[in-house]
Amino acid sequence: MLSLLRSRDMGPNLPQTHSFSLVSVQLKYSQVDQEQSLSRNEPANAADIAEMAKKRISAADEAKGIQPSIEVAWRNGSERLPVIVMPIDALRYNPETHRIKAQRDFDPLGDKAIVDDPWGEAAQEYLGRLLAALPLDPSREDPQFLKLQENLREYGQKEPGIITPSGILINGNTRCAALRKNGETNMRVAVLPTDWNWDDVALVELDLQMRRDYKRDYSYVNLLIALSESVGVAGADQTAKAFHLAKKTLETHLWVLALLRDIVDRSKVDGQSLNLRDFETDQGKLDELQRAYFALHRSDPVAAERLKDARVLALLLDKSKTDMRWVEDDFADTYLSRFVEVGGSSTQATVTIPGLDVEVPSSTGGNDSQLGVLIDQVAKTKTQIRTAEGGDFSAMEAFLAQTSDQVEKAMDAAGRVKRLKKSQAAAIDRLNTAADALEICIAEIQIAKSKNALDEVALNDALLSFQGVFERFAAATLRVVSEDIEGVRWLRASQQDGES
Repeated sequence: MLSLLRSRDMGPNLPQTHSFSLVSVQLKYSQVDQEQSLSRNEPANAADIAEMAKKRISAADEAKGIQPSIEVAWRNGSERLPVIVMPIDALRYNPETHRIKAQRDFDPLGDKAIVDDPWGEAAQEYLGRLLAALPLDPSREDPQFLKLQENLREYGQKEPGIITPSGILINGNTRCAALRKNGETNMRVAVLPTDWNWDDVALVELDLQMRRDYKRDYSYVNLLIALSESVGVAGADQTAKAFHLAKKTLETHLWVLALLRDIVDRSKVDGQSLNLRDFETDQGKLDELQRAYFALHRSDPVAAERLKDARVLALLLDKSKTDMRWVEDDFADTYLSRFVEVGGSSTQATVTIPGLDVEVPSSTGGNDSQLGVLIDQVAKTKTQIRTAEGGDFSAMEAFLAQTSDQVEKAMDAAGRVKRLKKSQAAAIDRLNTAADALEICIAEIQIAKSKNALDEVALNDALLSFQGVFERFAAATLRVVSEDIEGVRWLRASQQDGES
């Protein structure tokens, strides 16, 4: 099952390297830890709640008419679950819900309450707060949660939640929180069979992903966590299907999550660290980083590592997505080295993830470059400023400000050079595109002619239009290009032939 682990103590530590291995991360975060799974301890009044649910199911069975139920995936087939009304006070939020997985450690006291007694009043109150909170800033209420409240007030509860016989909410945690805030005293829920286990729950959750109802989408980071844990339980194929993702997109998300967890691990100082939720708004930057990394990795894995490290530094310093596009594999050595001492990345071995077509750096390799050391310093400094109480942080803040300024200057320099190169190549790229289009046009004209479907009148109009554009192109090119090269000689001759 998707095990509930301490947010900052989730199994054995990753190897302390400046690269990461998606294999080790997947094993670390997806495996089931029977002893640490708090949800396997049911609420103290579990037997009383189970008896109440049993009686209400029996009463519904004895009543006349069609009784409400929902069908869910169950083991090797499906199961129709009875739907009943339960007192909302008898239900318990599930600490393992992926809606708030990345936000759990926002309040250390609340997180400790969940660890100590997940079904107690303090833990349940904290979970209710998180379910209503903005994922990026749990101190604020989420506007989407307010919309859910309004929807429930206006239209009522359309879809039932799903609970264990002991009242643990498997699905519908956020709806339960909204109903409670609306002052409702009851909630419609479907009840799992009495022989349920947490593996059954994982498959039910996957099945529910494929259904549409009025509920908040996962926040970005919580989606990544849900995907990772689902792959550990159900495998990549079933996870991709349940979350409506292409296999390649799933692999991308897992790669990004592994990268973020590595950054968090590198930021640890005295048991404190940055949080995964710090990256909630960075999806665009991370997606572009991933695409650039793998595009380069196919031809030059070492250069891909240099690009990744440089963009991670820019990410930690909150640089914009637009500016980060100038950060390529040559960024550290060519541009950043003008302002701060940085060296190239070390060579990395690679491994292939079982079941996924993704090759990533092996955790047995290391990146001991000065750039890697700088990344660690920035990450740890941000942790120290955030978590330490009292004291003078001026030196730390000055270090971050100076490093940010150095990276900004390096990005400006890289941008100037790359914008110039781009403008120099723009006309040539368009000419190559036009040549490719003409190649396609040759085949299409032949096909149309063979099918007696060529509109010669329309073709004549298109050719005259092409002639006018080509003549203007030739005249403009000959005015600005003076070199006596073969292409220019041909272009000049074509114009002279046209004039004659």
